Order: sequence, then structure tokens, then C-alpha cells
Amino acid sequence: MNVGMLTTHGTMNYGGLLQAYALHHTIEDFGHKATFINYVPNMHDIKRHPIQFVTKRSGFIRKSIFGLRHYGELKKKEGLISAFRKSYIPCWPSTPIELNGLPGAVENYDVVCVGSDQLWNLNQPDNANGAYYLDFDRSTRTVAYGVSFGDGIGKAKEQTVQMLSAVKRFDSVSVRELEGQSFLGEHSIQAEVVLDPTLLASGEVWEPFLGRRPLVDGEYILAYGFSNANQSYSDLISSALYASKATGLPVINPVMTPAMDAAGFTNRYEAGPAEFINLIEHASLVVTSSYHGCIFSFLLERPFVAVFNKTGREPRKDTLLNLIGEGNRKVIAGERFEVAQQMHAPKGANASLMEARSRSRAFLREALAEGNA
Repeated sequence: MNVGMLTTHGTMNYGGLLQAYALHHTIEDFGHKATFINYVPNMHDIKRHPIQFVTKRSGFIRKSIFGLRHYGELKKKEGLISAFRKSYIPCWPSTPIELNGLPGAVENYDVVCVGSDQLWNLNQPDNANGAYYLDFDRSTRTVAYGVSFGDGIGKAKEQTVQMLSAVKRFDSVSVRELEGQSFLGEHSIQAEVVLDPTLLASGEVWEPFLGRRPLVDGEYILAYGFSNANQSYSDLISSALYASKATGLPVINPVMTPAMDAAGFTNRYEAGPAEFINLIEHASLVVTSSYHGCIFSFLLERPFVAVFNKTGREPRKDTLLNLIGEGNRKVIAGERFEVAQQMHAPKGANASLMEARSRSRAFLREALAEGNA
């Protein structure tokens, strides 16, 4: 079948791009032809906003100065991301469309798959228009795979509830977290919990990016994460500095933001998705507050520390760590931890993960093929 994919394929976020790549690989592995519907929210469009990644949130002036100071590195990053998209993210049409072009684009496919990532998080400005809910009349079948509400249920619950009539029009619905499943269940919408696509795809999906010469010589700690309503960059910085002091290893930072820049780490800003994988593959330890940072450390069998916010309450990462059998990697921001105990490789896939992978692949395969059964 001809499958249209709608996700954050235009972002500068490594996890967003790699989950899109992995889901595309899986759908084509099922025997379908898949392309990404080239809808790119205004602030995701790196051609229109080459420094948007560091300026679209609060602190505009400071971040703008920072962006201009590192403009050359930003352009290199943009080039690497564009090259990745050209090679691995097939889009239609070739020119990004606006919101009003979505209804027509959807009708060009036998089925449209929305997901994964935090597409239904209306607390994120780029999602506030509800485009990823497909709130319009359509004849094409639609499937939601592994979509997340993020913190939208708590921060933008009223707006989210108003969009649930659109969710009910999906032919099949799956989400990435138990919280999303419970929320939908409270509103009489049945949803299955499935794996993030990066855990769903077969192992060979990452082979094109592995075994390359290390971007950084010698041993190092990789620090990677984000700041949001529940977590700050200081959480990541303090844990990375603590690990560096305990091991004597330098910290490499690919996160392009003033807070991380001021931490005194060695910055590698000119990194695209393939380079991000390289930095993890060759790290002696990954200190990360990122969901996908944890996943790729696990997939590439690199020692890692999962930094949680000061409350220690992050159900999304807790669920992930328990699923992959790495619950002891959890570290609370600002607290000491036994670094030496984290310097061993992850255990590898366990029975729980393999069962979840089999179930998730079955859901997606059946949901896509339902109209041709």
C-alpha cells in the first residue's frame, strides 16, 4: 500500500529524526511504500529559521546572541541534518506544505500513519494548532502509532480534551505511555501502548551509521538532554560534572544552548543524527536526561546514566528503564551516585522488551493492512 507518514521529520532534534527514520524503515519492511507528508510547522523549518533551535523558547535575546556567535556551527549542523533527511526521509511534496495543505495531501494515500513522538502535546507551541490530530474530514484511513501527549495532559488538558473528537476518527490508535492510554480510556477511546519506533525496528536499521571513525579521540563522557517544564539543563550539567570528576574524563556536549555552552564542556555542535549516533557509540559513559538518549545508549550497548529531575518522578523514563531492564541507571539530579557501578554495558534485550517489540510490530502491521484484509 501507499502509506503517508506524518511526524516531526523536519525538526533539528536527533530523537525526532531518528524515530521517524526507524518507523519508515519498519513500515517498508512490512512491504509497503512509505513517504513523509511534507508538513513542517513553521518553527521546525530549518530553511526558514536556521537558528530557531536555540531561539524559539524563552530567553530570546541571549539565545539570539549565542546563535549568531555560533552561526557557522549551526549552518554545519543544518547541512548534516538536511543531508540525513535527503538520504533517509523521503518526502512528498518536495516543498513543505502549510496547515491548509494537509487535507489534500492526506487524500493521496491508502492509509496515513501519524506518529510517533509528542505530536499530541498541545503544550508545545509547534503543536498548538492541532495539525497532528487530523481534525478535518477525510476518506483516507488513519492510524496513530506511538503518539505521546508529553506533558500536554497536565499543562494543556482543556485544549487536549477538545481535540479528542478528532482522535475518535482514527481507525486505530496506539500511544507511547500508560498515562496516554489511561487518559484516552477515561474518554472512551481504546488505545494500545506500543514501543517507540527506535526500539521497534530490527537491528540492521542502525548499521549504516555504525563502525565509523570516532568523532572524538580518546575516552569521554557524553552529556545529552533538554530543558522543559519539569527538568532544567542544570540537572544534566551537575550530573555530568560529577561523573567527570569521579572518572577524570572530559565531557563532550552536542547540545546547542547557552546553558550547556557555559558549563565548560567540550562542544561538538556541528553534529547531525549520524554524528549523534557516533558520539554515543564511542562514549565511555553517556549522561543523559533524554528519553532517546537512554534508548540509543541501550541499543548501542554503551554505559549510561539516566538523569531524572529533582522530584524523581518521570513516568516516561521510569517505564522505559524498567522495560529494558536498566532501572538501576536512574539518578536524581543533584544527588551523588556510584559512577563506577554505571560503567558497565547494558544487559541487552530481555524477554519483556522482546514481547513488547513483537506486540508493537503486530499492532502496526495489522493496523496498516486492516483496509485490505
